[in-house]
Amino acid sequence: MRASSSSDRFQQLDALRAVAIAIVMLHHYINPPILLSGFGVTFLFVLSGYFATNTLLNLRRRMEDGRTEMGGAVKDFYMRRYLRICPMYFLVLLITALCSVEGARDSLPWNAFFLANIQTVVSQQWNGRFSPMWSLSFLEQFYLIWPFVVLVLPRRRLVPVLICMTALGPAWRLLCYWQDFSAINWSVFPLASCDAVGCGALLAVARLGMVDKKVLPRLIWAAQWLGVPAYLLLVAAKGMHQPPWYTEIVIPFAASLAFVWLAEKASRGFSGPVGRLLNNETLAHIGRMSYSIFLIHTFTELLLPHVGALGQILDSNYRFVVLIPCTVLLANLAWRWIERPIQDMRRRMPRPEMPVLTAASAAVAEPS
Repeated sequence: MRASSSSDRFQQLDALRAVAIAIVMLHHYINPPILLSGFGVTFLFVLSGYFATNTLLNLRRRMEDGRTEMGGAVKDFYMRRYLRICPMYFLVLLITALCSVEGARDSLPWNAFFLANIQTVVSQQWNGRFSPMWSLSFLEQFYLIWPFVVLVLPRRRLVPVLICMTALGPAWRLLCYWQDFSAINWSVFPLASCDAVGCGALLAVARLGMVDKKVLPRLIWAAQWLGVPAYLLLVAAKGMHQPPWYTEIVIPFAASLAFVWLAEKASRGFSGPVGRLLNNETLAHIGRMSYSIFLIHTFTELLLPHVGALGQILDSNYRFVVLIPCTVLLANLAWRWIERPIQDMRRRMPRPEMPVLTAASAAVAEPS
């Protein structure tokens, strides 16, 4: 059986994004929530932690090689993040505010500054169709501080700091359990998702060889033989009546660890039937559009007429049959006319460079 090419491996990660965003849509379209509800966002957090840290570690290497400086590396990271996230995001906020979508104008100051999760915690209630924005706000808050951690810390400190950050998630949820905090605090407060992004970041550090070579095999072993079985067992028991500490403290951490194995395996390339499925171009394309799908999926229903048979479907628990394909079609338009041109511009952006000081150039630069 042929080995997966580099493009295949990226394609498999994109395909997994498609699965994750499908879980997110089903979570918001079906009531009561499906068994895997919440885990789509967890997997996307793991991938975000991995890719953001991977980018920062490559910039760090350029700093260590003398090809760029701290300011240039930070500017490069933020500019690429801005072009990836902000244009489509602010377009959605503008259109919903102009169309007077319920909650759009009241939440606009919070959403504009990526504080939707803080608004949810302060108000202790979900903000209607804008409720999913809490996860994007958390990621932007993570991106705000993470460059200064990865680019500044000594290499020997990276793994201990990542382990501590990963532990913050279960520790916060345990505190919520002891103090009897609301369910919103368990899931939306920024510390609650640190284990997901922390696990993804740890995978990036281990894979790029920035730490001891023993870290990666140990991490993958723990993810495969502890995280995956624990996650599967816990999900199987999720439908039963379990105490909150079990479902809200243990399961998210087990899921984050299991998704590390899944992401690492996909980055190398699944083979066999799973590999053929994840190499499907349509699935991968949906994964590449996952950001647009995430932003618009709660608003798709507003564009459809609630009349006749269509109205009956939209008012039923089978509305996902209509809403998912319609959302994907809208996202495809956004991808073609907005996201892909911006992505192409990001790829053409030059990396920050500093001239490498050779002996000859040093002699020329030396004042007489």
